[in-house]
Amino acid sequence: MILIQLCYASSRKKNRELLSDLKDILMTSTKFNRLNDIFGILYYAHDYFFECLQGERDVVEKRFQTLKKDNRLDEVVLLSKKEISKLSFNSWSMKYFHMNEKIDMFFKLNNYNGFQPTKLSFVDCDTFVDLLIDIEEIKFENKSFGLLANEKRYQSISKRVGYKRRGYKKGIIL
Repeated sequence: MILIQLCYASSRKKNRELLSDLKDILMTSTKFNRLNDIFGILYYAHDYFFECLQGERDVVEKRFQTLKKDNRLDEVVLLSKKEISKLSFNSWSMKYFHMNEKIDMFFKLNNYNGFQPTKLSFVDCDTFVDLLIDIEEIKFENKSFGLLANEKRYQSISKRVGYKRRGYKKGIIL
């Protein structure tokens, strides 16, 4: 089995309902990807979509051909397609990213006029995918740290609970 990563960008058709389309894209992509062992990232901002898919070559290529005909998308541009030795985001059937200032900064620092994924070079495309993965890992680590901090806080509070730990002795009032 040959694994590939395929990234593309497109603009959205202006005469359509954005929220309805986003919801539909996420639901159908998640379902299709789970059934076909495809893993993906989807980012939307400023009327553009960026999507990166990973999985078995024939399945991913066939999916891309379908996406090129999607009536919700305009100007579908293949940005990169390459063989990979392992999956980078195999826990995401379709990970959706919300607008993020780090992404805006990436495009600004690379001399793009705002979020313009259809103009990404092959190298910038790979760097952008790495950035999306890093953003998610940082978010996960922060969530994990927050849970850990809350657990420690709960443990310290629970140690103080109970009459014995407050200096009282049962039946004796000091």
